[in-house]
Amino acid sequence: MARPLVEELARISETELHEVPKRVPDDMIYIRNWMREQPHLPVNIDDNLLLSLLRLSKFSMELTKRRVDEYFTIKTLAREMFTNRDPFLPEIQAVLKAGAILPLPKPTDRSSRIILYNYSNNLNPDIMSLKNILKVGGMLSDILLREDDYAVVAGITNWTNCKDFPVKYIGELTPAFFGKYARVIDEAFPLRVTGIYITSCPKILESAFNLGRGFLSKKINERVSLFSEANFQELHKKIPLHLLPEEYGGTNGSVKKLTEIWKDKIESHRDFFLEDEEFRTDESLRIGLPKTNSDLYGLEGSFRQLLID
Repeated sequence: MARPLVEELARISETELHEVPKRVPDDMIYIRNWMREQPHLPVNIDDNLLLSLLRLSKFSMELTKRRVDEYFTIKTLAREMFTNRDPFLPEIQAVLKAGAILPLPKPTDRSSRIILYNYSNNLNPDIMSLKNILKVGGMLSDILLREDDYAVVAGITNWTNCKDFPVKYIGELTPAFFGKYARVIDEAFPLRVTGIYITSCPKILESAFNLGRGFLSKKINERVSLFSEANFQELHKKIPLHLLPEEYGGTNGSVKKLTEIWKDKIESHRDFFLEDEEFRTDESLRIGLPKTNSDLYGLEGSFRQLLID
């Protein structure tokens, strides 16, 4: 049984995502029956994830099939991102305690969920690799896909604050890094991105971000804005001041409290993360050619462009 949407999200889902509430049960049955005919796919998919993938596909059955296949396939091809996700592992605990990635409680005026990427001196490159920071981001996104109707229906607004970003990470920001993880994020967590705002961005990091933009679609590139520390207040034109956390002059929660809330929330999903390692594709059973790492990286190791609507 689907959670009832609040009135504004119901309106968006019906007018923009083409959801017909009375038809949703039949749509879900159709996709489940299709999955049973695909020997390489898991037999089961939980209701919340399936409904989210339908909404993210604007209820196109063919696009939903592709989303379902991509969701499970990428977890097979990029195993290092989707294994060892026990929230109590020391490397995961370090990232959770740092409050590196935090959804804010109040959405934007357009109902999208604001995600703060708190990439500042709270990060310690000696005990937190970028891979593990992204892994925790993926764990959080798995929860949003299943539980956050604002993120699924109205999209996400990404705000990255880079004041005092540890320069030691710069060496990890290679074309290979951007290409691989852009693909992983696109296929495993296909939430609609409504804006990407990067604040207090030092020049050395700006060069790395500009490199990463080469893996974004033209549409998403048009939604990216970088602000220096001196121009931080320009962010308020994108995200109003009152929607920022208390530490930034707003009223949208506090970074300290949200760090505790999301650490507890991710820890409470431990059983899910342990069980989720079983839900992968079996490429030996795929009809046609099996997917391999060359499919993740593209032909001859070249990277595919990230496409997000």
